[in-house]
Parts: sequence; C-alpha cells; structure tokens
Amino acid sequence: MENIVLKNINEYNLIKSGDKVGVGFSGGSDSVALLFALKNISKQMGFRVVAIHINHQIRGEEAMRDQVFAENFCKQIGVDLVVKSVNAPLFAKQNKYTLEEGARILRYNCFQSVKKEMGLNSIALAHHLQDQAETILMHIGRGSGLNGIVGMTERSGDYIRPLLCVTKAD
Repeated sequence: MENIVLKNINEYNLIKSGDKVGVGFSGGSDSVALLFALKNISKQMGFRVVAIHINHQIRGEEAMRDQVFAENFCKQIGVDLVVKSVNAPLFAKQNKYTLEEGARILRYNCFQSVKKEMGLNSIALAHHLQDQAETILMHIGRGSGLNGIVGMTERSGDYIRPLLCVTKAD
C-alpha cells in the first residue's frame, strides 16, 4: 500500500521534502493506516509528520479511550501528537447545526489552528476510494447536475488525501 500512496503523493505533488504535514488522526483504521504509511514514507522523502487528534466530546469514555489509543500509538511509532478537545454537541445546538455538521466545522477549525501554530504545510486526511464513491453517490442523491457529480480531489486547499487511490481493504 505504501508504494501506491507514495506514487499518489508524487503524481499529485502532495508533499515535498522539508514539508511538515499534519495528519487527522481519529485512531480508526483508516487514519492509523494513513499515519503509519506517511511516517514510513517520510523517512525516504524527508518530510515531518505530526498527528492531530480531536476529541469532539460526543462519545464520553469511548472518546477518551480513542484519545489514549492515539497517544500510545503515536508514542510507539515516534510521531508527535497534538490533542484538541471541543464540545461539538454544545456548538451544534447553539448554532443550529446537526451534530455531524457542528463536529466537522470544529474539526476543520482545529486543523487550521494547529496548522498555524505548528507551521504545517498541509493536513492529510484518510479519505480512501470507498469514501470517494460514497461522496459521488451522495451528490447524485441530492439531485446534483452533471457539474455537481464530482468527488473529492487529492488536494483541496490546505488538505491532502494521499489514500484517495487505495481501497479500504488495502
């Protein structure tokens, strides 16, 4: 899988030598695969990886277990970790968002904050080929016209998706 990710990074010029890349790290299988792959690829390409874990305060003790996992995993593989905590339920309620919308807004705000604080060049997200298909189907389901039936791109502003070319099974 790392060879495919490396090819994708080079083909779309996602990361350069000397870059400092934040990785959105929930602790789920997709973000674990991304962080592990980028950590290994960083050695040969000469960039630095920093994991970013966000506790949305949605799932109580389960969220704390995810945070502890993230801390332990990053320590084990030698990656710096930044942890942010946000109150997504309160934010969503106060601003009349769905919980998912509110959590997403706060997550991206945290990513931008960490990017600025740490001088990151980009934030890597663990979207993969199945996420891409789901996005396209969602756009079709919303009644999008031909121009709107598009998926995610490998680079969107500060965000990169090095796994967009691999399947969840990979």
